[in-house]
Amino acid sequence: MMESPCVSSPTLIRNNHIITVSEGKNLVVNFDESGRLLSVTRNGETFRRSLSGDFYRLGWSGDKRIVEKISGESSKEVMNSVKSLVSNAVSQCHDTDRPDLNLIERKTVEMETDRNSLLSVYRQMPLIPPGLSRPIYVELSYGCIWNRCTICSSHLERHYEERSLDDFMKHLDNVASYFGQGISSRTGVLLGDANAMNIEQKTLNLALSTIKKKFGLEIQSSFDIFTTPKKKNMIHFQDMKRNGLDRVNVYIQSGAYKVLRMLNEHTNATEILNLVNNMKDSGLGVSLILLAGTGGKLYREDHVEGTANLVSQMLLDAGDTVYISPIVEEEDPSYGDSAARIGTSPLSNDEKYLQMAEIEKRIKTAYRDINGTDFPARIVKYDLRECIY
Repeated sequence: MMESPCVSSPTLIRNNHIITVSEGKNLVVNFDESGRLLSVTRNGETFRRSLSGDFYRLGWSGDKRIVEKISGESSKEVMNSVKSLVSNAVSQCHDTDRPDLNLIERKTVEMETDRNSLLSVYRQMPLIPPGLSRPIYVELSYGCIWNRCTICSSHLERHYEERSLDDFMKHLDNVASYFGQGISSRTGVLLGDANAMNIEQKTLNLALSTIKKKFGLEIQSSFDIFTTPKKKNMIHFQDMKRNGLDRVNVYIQSGAYKVLRMLNEHTNATEILNLVNNMKDSGLGVSLILLAGTGGKLYREDHVEGTANLVSQMLLDAGDTVYISPIVEEEDPSYGDSAARIGTSPLSNDEKYLQMAEIEKRIKTAYRDINGTDFPARIVKYDLRECIY
């Protein structure tokens, strides 16, 4: 860690490729080494800036996570505080070894230009799996092959496409150029979009090995649980592992048959179980994503029991994680239509958090009943609204 001897406040610190400029405890701002703004803590409130330029207020109320996109006016207030702090730091800090504050100042002023540059690199901003706070997103495919889930409206207007290998290599160069020195602060690479692992195997292997060589970071990917089992088997997963894939994010949502049908997810618990266990046998790490409140009050017990029974049979280990988030029904109108058709009403936010705790408890109990030992993987509560690039 390096702290620069500024004439007075503000203070400058460089640690783990993050540049922090602060003025006491009331204003702390983090940047990557390209000068790109990452987060702001202001008067006790923490804001994360997405790459597309939106600010999200993050916090806790008891055991409940608060994730709120703030208004344009509030965003301007936060940015004015940042600009004032950076300007003050430029005038006060003169150490020749300090991070390049002039670069930070210019990047802060040119935020709209930075956003336009981002939109020239990607077709659309992805949702980021939990556990990857600052990934490099690379786009091998676009959209979802299945594209019929009632809980994933973000894909409905995107027609599935795959990049050619030549186009993908150019895309990697554009991504590297966009992040610049800021690559050093990134925590891994996310290979997307939703069905990147379904790409023809030779192309996928070449893409993975090139990503690993270019960025040298952990590579994660995701897939749908409907078409992937029909196209990929354990030999394919072993190939992916050898060529650089480290972890797979599995959005299973629920292990209950009735809930999966309500979500229009045409699979079953046995197929999901075999898929995950094949990946584990291939040496891949796994992150499972579950949603509390799915199925509403009508399927409340089915959801908890089915999910706990499914997860407790998986070959997970200490390197794996089970993430549980409350469902956000209002962001997916098609889910609301599906719920109305079967006559279920949503759980309250408090009831969702109670169900999160119940799912965790039942997973651990079921696993101990089956194996005689404690559940080895971490179980983490989060909010899917944090997963904004």
